[in-house]
This record gives sequence, C-alpha cells and structure tokens, in this order.
Amino acid sequence: MRRDAHGDYHLSEALGLVGGLARRMGVVLPRLAEPLKRLSEITQLTAKVTVREGAEWLMIARHELPKDISVSQRVGMRFPIHVGSVGAALLANETDAQIHRLLLDVKPAAAKDTWRRIRCCRLRRYAADLGETHSSVHALSVPLDLGFPDSPAALTVFGLPDEVPAKSVPAIVQKLRAALREIEMSLATGAHHPGVPTKAR
Repeated sequence: MRRDAHGDYHLSEALGLVGGLARRMGVVLPRLAEPLKRLSEITQLTAKVTVREGAEWLMIARHELPKDISVSQRVGMRFPIHVGSVGAALLANETDAQIHRLLLDVKPAAAKDTWRRIRCCRLRRYAADLGETHSSVHALSVPLDLGFPDSPAALTVFGLPDEVPAKSVPAIVQKLRAALREIEMSLATGAHHPGVPTKAR
C-alpha cells in the first residue's frame, strides 16, 4: 500500500492480489494505516496485518519505525501457513479438519509445533513465537476479523528479542488487543480517520 501526495492510499502491485480479494483489500487497507502506525508507536515494534491465501500467509500492510537496527519484512512477502505466530493466529479459528488439510505437506516435527501454537492461541487468544522460528525475531499475533470469512487475517507486532522479552508479553498483548478492537470496530461501522478515504481509488 502506498500513499500519494493527496493522502489517498493505493494497493501495491507487489501484493499480487487477484480478483475478489484485491477488490476487498482495496477497501480494507486504507483503514489499517493509522491503527498500525499507532500500534507501532505505542509498542515501539513493527506492526503488520497478514491474510491467509491457501496454504500461505501474505503480509498486506505494515508500519515500521525508523531504527538503526530492526527486524524488517516487506509488504507482499509470503510464507508457508505453518510459520511463526502469524500462522497459528490465522489457523486458530479454522476447523481441525481444515488445518490437517493445510498442513499435509508440512514435515511432522513442524506440524506438531504448529499444532502446539494453535492450541495455545485458542486458549489464550494470542499466539507467541519468541525466537522459535528465528532466533532473532520475537513476535505476537492475534486473529483479526476483516469481515471476510474466507480470508482469515492476523494482527502482529514483532521485533528483536530484547524488544519483546517474555516478561513484557502481557503488556504488549494488551496493546495488540486494543488495536484489534479499533480496527474491527472501524471496519464494522465504516468509521475512518481524517485523511483516510473510505475506499481506495
């Protein structure tokens, strides 16, 4: 997503979205920008939104603070659905049968670890990956309802290990959930922030 000189938001071609998903995201993406910015600033972490496409997850929006050293991911990046806290948050609301189908090609050890994160996410309503997938990345994710049942989404913050220590997880999750409520309420009511159009041009 990019913002032009008039303050309007446009879909990035890097997303590679097609058909109905592209049209739906064109409405949703402008409403993510300001909440992601506020979440990033209040946590001092990178904030992002991802959606599931088949057996992959796709990052559709993010806000990253300028830092000398940081963990970075670009919009449009795709990963296998089982990877990280994002995968667990995206799969937590799926049926067990659907999850089994999506994990068919995943190695048994990785699938077992994914199921563990999914069960934790179902219980706590957030998923954590504190250096398990990559030792230099700590991430926390919550399932996000963008209003499209066939396109599960997740809201995530992530950073370096010293930026997301285990002792800070409860406080960060509280901020993550507040941002989640803000986004879902905005999408449900059609509210939007000044300078953010109700739909992309």
